[in-house]
Amino acid sequence: MLVDVQLIKQKLLKQALFFDVKNIIISDTENPSNFGIFNVDSVAQDGTETNFYNFTLTAVTNQSNGNIEDLRSYSINVFTAGDKNFITSNLAFTNEVRTHTVNHNLGKFPSVTIVDSAGTQVFGEIKHTNTNTFTVTFNSNFTAKIYAN
Repeated sequence: MLVDVQLIKQKLLKQALFFDVKNIIISDTENPSNFGIFNVDSVAQDGTETNFYNFTLTAVTNQSNGNIEDLRSYSINVFTAGDKNFITSNLAFTNEVRTHTVNHNLGKFPSVTIVDSAGTQVFGEIKHTNTNTFTVTFNSNFTAKIYAN
């Protein structure tokens, strides 16, 4: 089987530049459990070797297993696993503050779970303002965390 390496490089670069890739996974082709997940901070064409591009990467904390070693083959892929989520700090619902606005910036209408300080799920009035904000209203006094995903 013939593989067009230039075509693969062009496709990866196109994804990184034009589709706003945020994360990649680099894994050992012979031992896929040896991998690292990285944020793509920037991509720039090499100034000397214009057929090459330089990626500035930051390792994602606690999202790697193993090390990159010399004389090994690695694959680089766009990493899309997981879903976005957001958790508030403890919010106090009082007689004075019945409604809290939550700016989650998830770019979607997330499902919302509210858990009080005793660890019990509670149900309030939730109104999605837009794909990045919702309000939560209660008529009782307590403290809770709000989970959105």
